[in-house]
Amino acid sequence: MDQNEIRLSDFSLAKSLLQKGVRRGHTGAIARASDLILSQDGGRSWIRTRSKIIAFEESWPMAGELFCGPGGAEDPAPLLSCALHSKQKDAAGLGALAVAWADGDARVMDVAPSKKVVAIVCAAMDRPDAFWQWAEKACPTGPARTLVSVARSTVKAAYAPGDIATIYAAAYLATQGPLPVLRPMAPSSAPFPWWVAADKHTALGAEVLSLVAQELGQAYRGMVSMLFHLEGAIVNSLEPSPWWDAARRYSFLCCGIGEERAREIMKEARWRIIEIMGDRVERELQSRAKGHQVQMFEK
Repeated sequence: MDQNEIRLSDFSLAKSLLQKGVRRGHTGAIARASDLILSQDGGRSWIRTRSKIIAFEESWPMAGELFCGPGGAEDPAPLLSCALHSKQKDAAGLGALAVAWADGDARVMDVAPSKKVVAIVCAAMDRPDAFWQWAEKACPTGPARTLVSVARSTVKAAYAPGDIATIYAAAYLATQGPLPVLRPMAPSSAPFPWWVAADKHTALGAEVLSLVAQELGQAYRGMVSMLFHLEGAIVNSLEPSPWWDAARRYSFLCCGIGEERAREIMKEARWRIIEIMGDRVERELQSRAKGHQVQMFEK
């Protein structure tokens, strides 16, 4: 493949960048991504829905308080608040395992902290009305009930299986005791690795990952998992998240690659990815600003 043939057809890089900025607590990345997304048709609607899903995936205990009130539809303030706290990713981990179990992969139960809980989340997605009625009554505190209420309204707008399962997982976790407390964090002052925006969900990232996987003799799925867990999923500070740890082990299990070996492969792959992309991410995103220049990247 000619490297010059790699092109971007939409705003997927900015959308990918937004969540990675939240994970790393990088407010500058969030602001730049938000500006560019809001400059496109449908950007406000996308942020309105995606902000809630990001909160459930990265810091589920905060999702209720962040989105229980009116307004803020396209305001990045809730995402900034999420960014400036430590992360708790058990909803995302439990949701990922539930999706895999629903797809028939028995290996999930080899790593899951509780087989029963995985089965409960799968059953919840099969019988949503009964689950929501139960969850609203089972919540031990007011904040937990608020979270379940926000989850119930948010899941109606979600469509990706992983997003849906994460929201159900968060609602279940809210019924199990006091919500975990997340710690305030200072904004990240570290240079942001802009290249991580190009993941499998972007046109550019999918092509580059396919090319690098082929060059290194690796399966595409394995390369995607390594990039995600070892680069894209990095957070500013992670609270104990046993379900997320289990989902991470499951991902490497599916690839047939231990994490130590995966780190060796990724060390080589990351520089190859950067070499191929050059400043293409910067140029592609800037070229799609409508009527004005949105400076998303710093040299």
